[in-house]
Amino acid sequence: MNEHLINTIRGAVDSEVRKEAEDRGQLNLGMLKNKLSDFNSGLLVEFDKGGSPCEPHSYRGYYDQLALERSDSKRTVSEVLEILEEATGKTYTGYKGGDFRMTDYTMVWGSSYGTSSGIAIVDVVKENDKVVIKTKDTYNE
Repeated sequence: MNEHLINTIRGAVDSEVRKEAEDRGQLNLGMLKNKLSDFNSGLLVEFDKGGSPCEPHSYRGYYDQLALERSDSKRTVSEVLEILEEATGKTYTGYKGGDFRMTDYTMVWGSSYGTSSGIAIVDVVKENDKVVIKTKDTYNE
């Protein structure tokens, strides 16, 4: 297969994946960083289902997308932003192989390593004295 055809197919697939993510209201890495940076850097961050974001990795559902683990350790806005900045431009290995570079346009999920959770990150809001990362279970909509 020639390189032009491969790039055309890859572009069409990428476009369809982005459209599906937009339909879900899912945030990409750049959007997540922008939303988090609107809040006081010392506020604690947690997922709406509990736990703080940590340990970025390639998402099992779509290896070219990013997943964040959940941790019982508390993290501040500045700590989470640091994690996300380090993930930007980094190459991760997919669960069954392949190398995938994450960019600001990479979609973000809340998922343990090796798990295709279907938990899309869709918003970031302030609730009481903390910042909450809102998620959507795309498997049970």
